[in-house]
Amino acid sequence: MSKPANNAPADSRNTWKIFLRLCKYVLHYWYLFIPAIVMTLFSNQLALLGPKYSGEAIDAIALAGGVDMTAVQSNILKMLL
Repeated sequence: MSKPANNAPADSRNTWKIFLRLCKYVLHYWYLFIPAIVMTLFSNQLALLGPKYSGEAIDAIALAGGVDMTAVQSNILKMLL
């Protein structure tokens, strides 16, 4: 027979123990954890730059004097890189 699920709120001491165990595990693999954090931050930065560059390219297309192809091309190259 299976035991019923325990839906009791977590004890703060138990939560603290779990957090310390997690920290111990992460510190054991610090050489993998640090690059993962750096790559996550870099990925988020690139995700924010994509719409910025596409907005600048669209603004260069919608100019009153005509299309500024050099600005469009430079923004496209920035997005590709």
